[in-house]
Amino acid sequence: MLVPADGTLARLVRLALPGAEPAGHEAPTVVVETTGTGAGILDALAAARPGGCVLLAVRPLHRTTSLPSYHAIHRPELRVLPVPWADPTTKAPEQLIARALAQLAPARLR
Repeated sequence: MLVPADGTLARLVRLALPGAEPAGHEAPTVVVETTGTGAGILDALAAARPGGCVLLAVRPLHRTTSLPSYHAIHRPELRVLPVPWADPTTKAPEQLIARALAQLAPARLR
């Protein structure tokens, strides 16, 4: 599995899914796209191996993300799936929140 970006959401996904980087130089079977940008989506599609899956883990930035066309994102050899967003009543596991805060807190606060 590959989480190519380096933003906060990408780091949280890596914390929740240890080993979320591909082993070796093989194209990953699953790529988790966390930027919501056209370039990020296209990069994720290009990175996944044929027969793989791209998970769109962020809402696309509709007003600022323009993809060239349906043909730019439709790849018959890949599945593209959205990650459903949790509603405000859904609770994250406490240990994940603690680990995320510890990893994402500025060094001066540790």
